[in-house]
Amino acid sequence: MVETQENPKVTEPIKTGISIKDLDDFLSDKIDLERNPIHKIDQTKVGDECYRVNVWTKTIGEDSVVPSFSILESFYLEISSNGEIVDQTIRKGKV
Repeated sequence: MVETQENPKVTEPIKTGISIKDLDDFLSDKIDLERNPIHKIDQTKVGDECYRVNVWTKTIGEDSVVPSFSILESFYLEISSNGEIVDQTIRKGKV
């Protein structure tokens, strides 16, 4: 988060990384949104054009009054030289 000059206490997100539209397109065939509504998506730059993307979900159990948040999926994504998202995630059992 960066501070704005008008009000140093007000913050706004840094606008870098993979766009929301591109992430939506990438995730659309990987996550069943009917069964798993997305709460938020985090992305962290971990190298040159490489990002760790975590998809969070929110659930409330039958006997709970407080919601639970968990990472539904985590991806290691790279942006190719032509702007395409390349999934570099290593999955268990697949090498």
